[in-house]
Amino acid sequence: MNKKEKSTISWSEIIKGLFIVIGTIILAITPFFVNLYGKVERMDEQIKNLKEQIGDLKNGIKENNYTSGPSSVPPSKLVDIIKEQQRQHVKASYTEQNCFSVENLESFKKEKKQDQIVAGLMRENSFIDLMISIQNMSPTDKQTLLDECSKTAKPTWGELGKVSSEGQTDAGREAEALIANAIVSQVKKISGLSVEEIKKLYQ
Repeated sequence: MNKKEKSTISWSEIIKGLFIVIGTIILAITPFFVNLYGKVERMDEQIKNLKEQIGDLKNGIKENNYTSGPSSVPPSKLVDIIKEQQRQHVKASYTEQNCFSVENLESFKKEKKQDQIVAGLMRENSFIDLMISIQNMSPTDKQTLLDECSKTAKPTWGELGKVSSEGQTDAGREAEALIANAIVSQVKKISGLSVEEIKKLYQ
């Protein structure tokens, strides 16, 4: 009986020790997997952005791909141009520590980044091609397009209901809105010109 009791106690202690070891291992590797998940999420966002850029290239949206003339540039491409400028000038927000911050927004406004973006677009003949295409739209269709463009921005984390690169911080959303509104404002300004007057804007 004594030998049997000793054997039972021995196995019980071994099993208990195994559980302790397994628990220790799980606690040790958990931070690794949490960090790995964050990296995977960031990679997913980068892949998503890359796919969008590839799509832009295929559709001739890139600035240097507008060479075939106004008739080949659908007015709806204005939405894609706004999104591209937002991607370039507003940092994606992944976490509360890695995001477009209030400080970033203050710097954005101080530099009047949205005005710089518009000025850069106006130096591109491809953008002038697009302006001519938009000018040839009916007033109703043009207004519908510009209304859509002015609302082009990612949802805030609050609107999205989670912290994710699918959305933006309040500061990031404001910066994206500044870009969209600045570009739309310039389009409206040019809309007051005739097609012949717009052609004089070519570099």
